[in-house]
Amino acid sequence: MFQHEADREVAELGSVWDAYGVRARAFPGGATKKNAPRNAKIQPTAATVMDEGMLRLIEEIPFRSWTKWTGAFLQVHDELGLYAPVSRVEEAKAILKKCMDNKLGSMPLPADPPEAFWAWS
Repeated sequence: MFQHEADREVAELGSVWDAYGVRARAFPGGATKKNAPRNAKIQPTAATVMDEGMLRLIEEIPFRSWTKWTGAFLQVHDELGLYAPVSRVEEAKAILKKCMDNKLGSMPLPADPPEAFWAWS
């Protein structure tokens, strides 16, 4: 279980790495809160998933490539904002899914774009 792995890492190493080995958080003197190591492992892992997906998305739909308003405009936690013209919403949803789908080891992390998009004509 990842919770036990996070606790073990802090006890042995004094720090916790995200699941991709990209981000680390040190706990000098040990963790003061029970869930701190667990949160320090899962939150940066989620951030790495989002970062990788967003980089793929901006390669697929560069800013202003479809219209002067097109492109990613906001990322907060597990939500990504993307402007696309109404005529390309279905295409944008497919690209978004392709870019945001990920894996953690052998575990799939599927993205599910919303059915409703804010759209303009």
